[in-house]
Amino acid sequence: MSTPLEIRRVVPPAVWRVVAIASALGLGGGILLVTTLIAASTGDMTRFQQFNAVMFGVIGVQLMTFGLSRPLRHRGLLSRAVILRLSDEGISVRHGMFADHVGWGHLAWTDLSAIVVRTRTLGPPLFGAEVERPVVSFVARDEAAIKFDRITSYDATKAVVLGISPAAAMLSMIVATYGPDQVRLIEAWLTRHRPDVLFHAPSDLVH
Repeated sequence: MSTPLEIRRVVPPAVWRVVAIASALGLGGGILLVTTLIAASTGDMTRFQQFNAVMFGVIGVQLMTFGLSRPLRHRGLLSRAVILRLSDEGISVRHGMFADHVGWGHLAWTDLSAIVVRTRTLGPPLFGAEVERPVVSFVARDEAAIKFDRITSYDATKAVVLGISPAAAMLSMIVATYGPDQVRLIEAWLTRHRPDVLFHAPSDLVH
């Protein structure tokens, strides 16, 4: 029995920056609120100072609420869940958006025709601007053999952008350009455990 390969989602650096800023605002708001409460508890304040204390308290609550709510509201974007699993049983690819309910697409090795890696130019609505990303496609001999939970709106959109069916889109993984080299990890695992599988990729992505 071979050791499964599990590739996890890599959180984009831009998301970490947004979380860091939001967390700093939340922390600053909390400090401002606590400071205001301590000052108000002394009771030795003029009406003008009391008014200022209330205003600073309100600002502190708003900053704290904003800072804490953004990471919670977008916690799906912080997910480090497994997005691809290669094992003796076959291929499992997580599909759908992490901000929504996601599912799994499954394909047995006997139903796999080839694994193809191509660099594609992808833009809206998947990305805000056009970018070049490698796409790993697990091509089925017959798409009827692909098992999945449901087709999400994200899968349908990805299918249109890639020019393939929604079922095939579920088994197509857009590779992150940051973090571990996912294409090389896949190739190395196949070389050790499934050398019989046809793997096509540009030389600059695997060597």
